[in-house]
Amino acid sequence: MPHLKRFSGRLLKTQVTGDHRLLEPDRQRWFALRREMTNHQNGHRTVLTFEKLEHGAELPDELFTTRYVERE
Repeated sequence: MPHLKRFSGRLLKTQVTGDHRLLEPDRQRWFALRREMTNHQNGHRTVLTFEKLEHGAELPDELFTTRYVERE
């Protein structure tokens, strides 16, 4: 079932997920390897496809800074 986002009764965006994989069996945590978001105001569509999952990987804190995200 798609996830729908509405504002004042108008449909703004729809997210559809697929190719779900069990990421943490002990916690019953699933992850969608394919996500498609459609913006119904401008017709723009974004599709994310993940080919590899690495659960529990250590990531450095600097990956989550504004400077890192805005770098060229």
